[in-house]
Amino acid sequence: MEMDIKYFCSILDNMHQLICRFLPDTTLTYVNKAYCEYFQKKREELIGKQFVVLIPEEEQKQVQNNILSVQGSIANSIEHKVILSNGEIRWHKWINIAIFDENDNVIEYQAVGEDITAQKEAEVKLKKTTRELVVSNLESFKILENNPIGINVLNEFGILVYANHAFCNLFGYDLKELLYKPFYQLFPKDENSFYSNLFLKFYKNDEKEFLIEKDILTKSDKSISVLMQGVKYFQSDKSIKVIMYVVDLTDIKIAKDNTEKALEHERHLNELKSRFIMFVSHEFRTPITVIKSSVQILEKYFDKIDNAKKLSLLEDINHASNYLVTLLDDAVFIDKVETGKLSIAYTPLNIKFFCEDIINEIKRQKTLPLNINTIYLLEYESFHTDPTLVKYILLNLLSNAIKYSNGKQTILKVRTYHNSICFTLADKGIGIPDKDKKFLFTAFHRAKNVKNIEGIGLGLVIVRQAVNLLKGKIMVRSKEKIGTVVRLLLPK
Repeated sequence: MEMDIKYFCSILDNMHQLICRFLPDTTLTYVNKAYCEYFQKKREELIGKQFVVLIPEEEQKQVQNNILSVQGSIANSIEHKVILSNGEIRWHKWINIAIFDENDNVIEYQAVGEDITAQKEAEVKLKKTTRELVVSNLESFKILENNPIGINVLNEFGILVYANHAFCNLFGYDLKELLYKPFYQLFPKDENSFYSNLFLKFYKNDEKEFLIEKDILTKSDKSISVLMQGVKYFQSDKSIKVIMYVVDLTDIKIAKDNTEKALEHERHLNELKSRFIMFVSHEFRTPITVIKSSVQILEKYFDKIDNAKKLSLLEDINHASNYLVTLLDDAVFIDKVETGKLSIAYTPLNIKFFCEDIINEIKRQKTLPLNINTIYLLEYESFHTDPTLVKYILLNLLSNAIKYSNGKQTILKVRTYHNSICFTLADKGIGIPDKDKKFLFTAFHRAKNVKNIEGIGLGLVIVRQAVNLLKGKIMVRSKEKIGTVVRLLLPK
């Protein structure tokens, strides 16, 4: 075992790095040959002594805290100054790792260090040179100071060496927060590498400019859209700088988005109107033909037909007329919603009387066999809402339920809660095919199984729009040949 330790120590002595071991209180237990030669001390002068005495007093606490922060087998690194025996101050970089006993208690630390003074001096020199370069160029760039366009100047490393007022104001930073830092710090961290490489590639090749259009967060986390144009600038000393012009596109982009939305809305309206004309012209033809033919029969054979036939023809005229009025009312309603001309007027209404009036209105039309079972579960009798919109909703839903149920029973359940009202309509009609469910609230779309049942596919569109205006919710469950359940929830 003793031979193994000696052999291990001989290997460490032949390494050029500074290597040592020490206790948690920084007392040295081992130093290699390079360590001794660097500090110009013998082993016996170092072993048993705390190495922090070699570190400037103002940095000793930081070094001790860094050592104590070493966790598990993960190495920890730190840069700090050291004082040599001749009083010279040098910079060191150390990598520390903890050594544990069988109970996972730290018994020692092992550290490997190197002198990085030359590197540190080079960094300081580079910063000094950059600052001097900025100062020397400030007069050259002063003409850009009051330019309304955001402008900055980058050196060959993409480091920002100048920025005018407009650039600082655009991103919400003070000039001192931006100087001597890479321009890509304005981008998300995961994109820094991409834009750094993009800049270096541009700087080294023959391209004279590059463009970046991007959404960026300002210092206050406000998102802005900017266009950045980088242009090479050749100075009198033959060095190359990159002048970057930055234009705020946020308002332009918002205006563009609004214009596109308006155009899309206009296209939607035009398409809706075209489809409406096509469907309505088709749907108008049948009732108009019924009215025309019924009137012609009455005119020509009025004295020859019995009263029963006359009543039948008048009922046909009445039904056709009502259908035409419904089509026009639906069209007017949709137009008002689409153009924002529909106003909402909230007023209290008696729930039970209101529902019964709607059912009686459907009965008066006498166009369909009625089989409605109404159930009321009311905590209160009056509800504050827009009666016109609720009437549109219930008339369409009840008409659909009756129309597609072929005389089978439709259940209307009305229930009130603390701050809302729920209408549930359940029928045992033809139901909605799965393929048509995604088009449920699409204008003029009719399910494949409706056959010759009259309608142009606007009922549920009107229902959805009215529900949205009232800030309510509508849920539809349906199975073909089984029936449909519609649940409507409206806030008070």
